[in-house]
Amino acid sequence: MTEKMVRCRRCHDVFDASEDSCPRCGTKYEPIAAAPAPAEGFFVDKYVASPFEAPTTPVHEPAPRSGPSLLVGAGVAFVVVALVFGALFLGGAFGSSPAPTRQAVVARTQAPTPSPSLPPSITRALVEFADPKFSAHIYVNTRATVSARMASANQGYTLFSSLDATVEAGDEAGTLTIGGIATDFTLIGNELSLRSRTTGHYAPVSTISPYYLLLPLFGLTDVKMLEYAGDTKGVTGETLNHLVSTPWWTPDKSKLAVLDVGTLPEKIEKISLDLYVQPDGTPVSATFTAWTDATNGEHLVQIVTTYTFTSVGTAGPIIAPTA
Repeated sequence: MTEKMVRCRRCHDVFDASEDSCPRCGTKYEPIAAAPAPAEGFFVDKYVASPFEAPTTPVHEPAPRSGPSLLVGAGVAFVVVALVFGALFLGGAFGSSPAPTRQAVVARTQAPTPSPSLPPSITRALVEFADPKFSAHIYVNTRATVSARMASANQGYTLFSSLDATVEAGDEAGTLTIGGIATDFTLIGNELSLRSRTTGHYAPVSTISPYYLLLPLFGLTDVKMLEYAGDTKGVTGETLNHLVSTPWWTPDKSKLAVLDVGTLPEKIEKISLDLYVQPDGTPVSATFTAWTDATNGEHLVQIVTTYTFTSVGTAGPIIAPTA
């Protein structure tokens, strides 16, 4: 047995080459012709004796890992560098430069609206009224109208009163007329005396109604109680300053109306004063108005009182009555 095993080309069974045919299928064995020798110079000759060397497998080193530790290290290094440069800067290592100048920004406040100029006549008039030696002849006339809506008999009515008096250095003397009844009076040293209609003699009274107390005129005590409304012409053509009252003015209504307003059926709600004076403050005339309106604008109660001044500064003297 040659122990040269071959494969049948038909059934592919393996058998010994020394046998002539395949023991399985009987196919005759025909040996394969040997390959011709290669010519000189073929690449087979060049590499036939080259020993085979297995390639060396390269070993890769693991790349350095990046992670929190690397970031922490970089952050620490940055902080250290910043601290060093900060210390050098504070120490003047880089030289000093002038600090930037900050310009102060000042908020612009809006200028207040200037108050309208007031004529000197306002101050002079107040000085005139407050003068304890003020003297004048004053005539006061009042007309009070009550609407029919306020009257018990559903019929309106009108009340009249007047005061004709001379004032001088705080004293007064004259005639008061209310409802057609005239009463002579004197007010000397704050003592009021009335002339009796039956005896004709003056007798002091204990109660003084406010309309007997003319001074100080109109209760004007401060310049803010008046404002300038313009100029106008008087009866004789003279220039007069028109002064009007402001909300600061809160007078005694009965005193100005020469009438007890408490007896009227409706409370007075609104008041106004129009005062006409010469440029030097001398009073010429005035109008006091007081009223209360209904929701439709109708006057429920209206009082109109006019004042006329003459002999300002020259009236008097007032002589106490002897009888």
